[in-house]
Amino acid sequence: MINFVFSILQTQSFNLRFALGIWSIFIFASALIIFILAINRHKNKKNILSKNLLNTFAFYWLSTLFLSIYIWYRVFPIDLGDSRLGNPGWFYSLLKHLLYHAQFAYFCFIIGTYFLYKFSNIIFEKESISKKKEKNAMIFAVILIAFGVFRLLFPLNNPTEIANILYGLEVWVIFYIFLTLFPIIFQGKRLLSLMDRNIDYYRNIKYIVYTALIIILMMIFYILETFYNILYGEETNIFSFLGNGFAFVGLLTAYIGFYSNPKRRK
Repeated sequence: MINFVFSILQTQSFNLRFALGIWSIFIFASALIIFILAINRHKNKKNILSKNLLNTFAFYWLSTLFLSIYIWYRVFPIDLGDSRLGNPGWFYSLLKHLLYHAQFAYFCFIIGTYFLYKFSNIIFEKESISKKKEKNAMIFAVILIAFGVFRLLFPLNNPTEIANILYGLEVWVIFYIFLTLFPIIFQGKRLLSLMDRNIDYYRNIKYIVYTALIIILMMIFYILETFYNILYGEETNIFSFLGNGFAFVGLLTAYIGFYSNPKRRK
């Protein structure tokens, strides 16, 4: 059965990219609906927890938007020009590279993860944020975004395979996600083992852990997508669909864990 599915997905590269484009629009629309619902729930809560989670939804939703643009660029590619600093039209080319090569998607995903990390710290620390941890996460996020722009302005000339990977933004985004979300999982599981299930925050913490796990699983699917491309030469494959799908699942889990919690509706 698995081989049959893979054979279908590999029939025509264009059709597969087109199907992923349609799938990305569905994910974007679903994320938009969750974001709108979160805005309505935030109007009732209006506290620091709700504000940070709403910021998470906003930037994750924008990430799905820019990711969809990138996917459709792979279906119908255009000339992006030379974004190196000093070349004619470099600024316009830089904007196109940021838009069509998913760099804006990465930027929004990084910022959204930062707000999720901040949201988690508020709950874990009983609304007393660890300022040092939050500051480090914010500085790292700013550095990554600046690096994403810098590497387009000053690309490497004839880089080795290793240099090309290390000079790419993707590997550092994955590192940032793991660095911020694994502590959420470990600390959340520790707190859950010590808490009474009837405590209000128990449900919130449980769904934070679920959300972090889902996002990490999403990143693993994108890593597998890359390896599959290297092994079989298929840039768009089944892991592309799974990665996009889990982006929606992560948002839905976060929404259910806080905004739809009947114990905290006030």
